[in-house]
Amino acid sequence: MIEISWCRMPQPVPVLCDYARGDHWLHSLCRGEHSHGRVHSSAIEAIKQTMDPLTLHAEQQMNIARLGEGAAVVISGQQVGFLGGPLYTWLKIAGTIEQAHRRGAVPIFWIEDNDHDIKEAQRIGLIGRDDRLLWLECPPAEHLVQQTIVATCRVGAAIEESLATLREEYAGSPFVTETLDALQECYVPGRTWSEAFLQLLQRWWGARGLLFVRSSVLRELGAMQPVLERVFEQFEGFLHAIKTQTSELEHRGYFAQLEVSSLPAFYHHSGSRYRVHAQPDGSYRAFRWRFSHQELQALLRSHPEHFSPSAALRPLAQDWLLSPVASVLGPAELSYHLQLRRVYAEWELPRAELVLRPSATVVPSRVMRVLERHGDHVQHFFEPQHMFDSWLARLLDGQALLDDAAHLERTLHQAIEQLRMRAQAYDPTLARSVASIEHVIVDRLATLDRKIQRAIQRHNRETVARYRRARAHLFPNEGLQERTIAPIHWLCTLGIDRWRAVVQQIATFENVAHYIALPDELLSISGTPVAHA
Repeated sequence: MIEISWCRMPQPVPVLCDYARGDHWLHSLCRGEHSHGRVHSSAIEAIKQTMDPLTLHAEQQMNIARLGEGAAVVISGQQVGFLGGPLYTWLKIAGTIEQAHRRGAVPIFWIEDNDHDIKEAQRIGLIGRDDRLLWLECPPAEHLVQQTIVATCRVGAAIEESLATLREEYAGSPFVTETLDALQECYVPGRTWSEAFLQLLQRWWGARGLLFVRSSVLRELGAMQPVLERVFEQFEGFLHAIKTQTSELEHRGYFAQLEVSSLPAFYHHSGSRYRVHAQPDGSYRAFRWRFSHQELQALLRSHPEHFSPSAALRPLAQDWLLSPVASVLGPAELSYHLQLRRVYAEWELPRAELVLRPSATVVPSRVMRVLERHGDHVQHFFEPQHMFDSWLARLLDGQALLDDAAHLERTLHQAIEQLRMRAQAYDPTLARSVASIEHVIVDRLATLDRKIQRAIQRHNRETVARYRRARAHLFPNEGLQERTIAPIHWLCTLGIDRWRAVVQQIATFENVAHYIALPDELLSISGTPVAHA
């Protein structure tokens, strides 16, 4: 296993570097309150409604009951992702379950399906045969307009073709039938993307007691109304608190993830959502609709299902509803949660501890062999393409070998010339013999030079191809594997039980670095049998 500190990654992010180093000020800002409140009754109802279509495991039923008894909560969340989303969804969930286990808490996963980023929810990367990067999309059942929220998107009939592509791509893998059958049972034409995502996560994580809540269900129940009302009434104070906290973070060299200039809310209409903008005259606009301040407040009270929080308000809504003791976050989420910390104090809302999620790249042994040859130079695989190509060209330069051959040729010529001169003094016929031998040697040296040239070219072609295939695993589409690739190839190779054990083992490591690991190595650490069934 290779461990790369966040400080050693190319273009290191200051907040991640300080998190890894244990910076006192940053960790004090991440620290949560010692006490927690109870989960709001409307949130429990939303969890029940979200999970109503599922067949619950005993531990899930027990955890729902525990919420009503005041159990602590650890939460994470993510937008809907095709085929279960990229690797970081697995890492977030495994991290949430691990943190909940350590604290005796209930793990909850917030499915953000009020979002309208259709492209992110629809498209996913995959590692295919020959280590190729593939892209696959979930076909919609109908034409989608730009502002359509994910919760209303439905799986189209062409899903059969997408799944057939996967079945062909991973044909021969030990668990391809098991994996593709599961995907086929979840991605049914006419089912919403949210429902398919939920069904898939339930198959993979339900037995671990994980609970789910869909943000669209919370919206439909009006559960987020009190938080939205408060920000409508106190927007200037909300904005000032964020700007003050952001200024302090930027002073320390941290990047501001959130740019808050409008109300942190969306207006929903006919399956789409539109950002609410405050106007100079005191009114509000959402796409073609305009409201006075009083009209907006009245509409929020009478129809709270028409409104949802933006990213700037969602953490406060989550914490108000679920009172988590800890939130498991990705790097970007950590940045914008930090920007909101002053709002918690002003709203007298208990703060959850901010915990960075696990981060990892899982590779086959052929890729690890490439990495192990270069020790401290692994970071070059995570650099932009032109920098990686430049490093690879320097690495593969065969000039040293050619220089050695040229040196040999010069040395032989010098020795032969010395021999020829001495032979000439004794017998001119000997000089002719030496010249004849020199001709043979020159011919052989020319042959050797051509062979060296061809060997360098062949070695470079093979090595370049091998290194680029390795980079397809490590930095696909110029990003970390965990942000791009759905680990379907690992499910088809290892099966769900072993793959889940791999991810759960990663979640036990210190979340201060990016880990590159072999599945078999992680299975051995966890005590899970390595050999395939």
